[in-house]
Amino acid sequence: MPTIAAADTPSPESLAWAQRLVRLDTRSDQSNLPLIECIADHLRTLQVPVRLTYDAERRKANLFATLGADEVRAAHIRTVDDVRRTPLLRLPGAALGVGCAELWLKLEQLQRGGSFKARGAFNRLRAQPLPSAGVVIASGGNAGIAAAEAARALGVRCEVFVPELASPAKRAALAALGAQVVVGGAAYADAAAACLRRQAATGALLLHAYDQPEVVAGAGTLALELEDEAGVPDRMLVSVGGGGLIAGVAAWWAGRCRVEALEPVG
Repeated sequence: MPTIAAADTPSPESLAWAQRLVRLDTRSDQSNLPLIECIADHLRTLQVPVRLTYDAERRKANLFATLGADEVRAAHIRTVDDVRRTPLLRLPGAALGVGCAELWLKLEQLQRGGSFKARGAFNRLRAQPLPSAGVVIASGGNAGIAAAEAARALGVRCEVFVPELASPAKRAALAALGAQVVVGGAAYADAAAACLRRQAATGALLLHAYDQPEVVAGAGTLALELEDEAGVPDRMLVSVGGGGLIAGVAAWWAGRCRVEALEPVG
């Protein structure tokens, strides 16, 4: 029987963000298509939007997990009463020494919790029934604060696993929001592993800082608001860490605007 080789695990946690591809290679004929279709159907029951195509010449079945403007709009509707519609500051490009006619700044530092992360956290928590164990997340800072903010607003408990290097100010902010702060190890990877063990033991809802469909779609609502207020810019510059924000922004624009990633040097 022909084998199936998966380049990635088709799970709802990993098949999350815009146009992430899972390639299933049938290697000989279409006899494995029923199995691949079953995988696609299973992902759809988990509310992971997927698209299945088959390349007869190369004998490869491609299973796409897609996230687009529809998911971003649904996130906006779901969270409109939870997140702030942050101000959009419009300046002449020359004001900041930029060679463009006008520069738009979306002031997400004024969002609940102090960052755009609240958008994804609220969308993830609003998208499904919440277990009695509440929500659990691994974070060194802003994502944990967003999770704690959303959990407190929805009346559920929140555990945040932080690495030892998490700043005292972030830990204090988490505690002030009612979160249980757990030091999960020296580095973020250690805290993430401890978080996964805790989730498996308690059944709490796992919230990821960036790699979940609801988190990505929630982040994309920033671009939806921007367009609603000012239209479509020529390009949008997005700072990148894990990639959740830029994935959501790109999902909303869907090629209508050039999206560029910015990273710090060093």
